[in-house]
Amino acid sequence: MERSSTPNDQGDCKRLMQRRGLTCPTCKASNILIHAPFSQVQNICGCGGKHIYGNIYVSIAHFDITECQLTSSFQGHCRYRTTVLRSGIRVTCL
Repeated sequence: MERSSTPNDQGDCKRLMQRRGLTCPTCKASNILIHAPFSQVQNICGCGGKHIYGNIYVSIAHFDITECQLTSSFQGHCRYRTTVLRSGIRVTCL
C-alpha cells in the first residue's frame, strides 16, 4: 500500500464529501472514496478479484483511494484529514 498526503489535506476531502452529499445535515465521520469506474470495482466480483470467504473478494489490481476522517465540525463546517492511497480493496459481492 502506497501512502501520500495531499497538499491541501482538509480541502480535498471537504470538496469530495460535499459533492457526494456526505456533509449535510451532519458531517459523516469517515469515508473511503474509490477513484475508479463502477465497472472496475464491480469486476472484483468476477475475474478481477480473489475470493476470500463467504461473499468477500479482494481486488487483484490496486486502486487510487482517498480516505477521509472527520477532525472537527462546528455549525455545519466539516474539517477532514485526507489520506491518498493506492491499495487493493475488499468488496462484498451480491
